[in-house]
Amino acid sequence: MPAMVKSVDEVEEMLRSKLYRRFGNLQQAFRGLDRSNNGMITLRDLKESLLTLLPGLELSDNDLEMLAARFDATGNGVITWAEFLDRLREAETAARIQIARGWEAHALEPVTPADEVLMRVKAKVDEHFSSLREAFLAIDLDR
Repeated sequence: MPAMVKSVDEVEEMLRSKLYRRFGNLQQAFRGLDRSNNGMITLRDLKESLLTLLPGLELSDNDLEMLAARFDATGNGVITWAEFLDRLREAETAARIQIARGWEAHALEPVTPADEVLMRVKAKVDEHFSSLREAFLAIDLDR
């Protein structure tokens, strides 16, 4: 298998994706990365986990340290549960903001008839309601 050389951003995204697919929840994912079972993820734990989770990945020691530093907010050389959780939540929030900005920034052209219907519904919701929540409450008869 040829080696995959990726940027630190790409490796972080691949790791995050793999963790969400492989483990039932974030606590199990943290425990899976904590190879030494000491309640923290060391640089060595992270390196061993990457070799297992992303076989064929080629990451320099410098890139590995850069990846670990993204999670290690205190800079003490280990990733705690709180730091792990904060980084994953931070990345999720950033992704949601980027998606929302993309939705607002582009005049979307319908690709399929379903897209056209969706765009019409969105236009009507925007026209008649101040928020999606308000629209939902107006049509939710079972509440």
